[in-house]
Amino acid sequence: MIHQVSLDTVRLKLVWLLLPVLLCLAAPSLLSLLLGVIVGLFGLGIRLWAAGYIDKLNKLTTHGPYAYTRNPLYLGTLVIGLGFAIAASKVSLVLVCLAFFYFVYLPKVRQEATELEKKFGDQYLGYAQMVRLILPAVKPYRDSLSEGRSCCFSLRRYLLNREWEALLTASFVFGLLFLKFFFWK
Repeated sequence: MIHQVSLDTVRLKLVWLLLPVLLCLAAPSLLSLLLGVIVGLFGLGIRLWAAGYIDKLNKLTTHGPYAYTRNPLYLGTLVIGLGFAIAASKVSLVLVCLAFFYFVYLPKVRQEATELEKKFGDQYLGYAQMVRLILPAVKPYRDSLSEGRSCCFSLRRYLLNREWEALLTASFVFGLLFLKFFFWK
């Protein structure tokens, strides 16, 4: 588990190291900022929805947003990152965001899939065969386990999953981009 923590730490440090690059390259306009914030809010909404359903490490979550994609939290992160790149008004940053997701987040997603397969076995394998890794499906996944569940979104679970940190971070980054637009031209 120590190896897991160090991978997460490296991933988060890389995100923070890219922030100065984003700010240096950014050439935001009012329109790009507004569009970027809209995209970022959509990503935050995905993460909020997902964090209110998932019971990390205890249960295999296959309902709510997890009926459409196995990794809605990471999908939300990708959308937020694209929102930052759009707000910065640089196509090159969109490419950096996609490359970062591919090389940093995708290995993490695959590692977690292996861990879930070990923990939940055939239950996870059946789910994984029907639900895409990242890109959401149009039609939700249904199984005998999710059909009878009364589980729904929980604000308590959202808070326990510390998802408010993503909201604060996104607000901070968008705030810096707005400051650059208004004061650092």
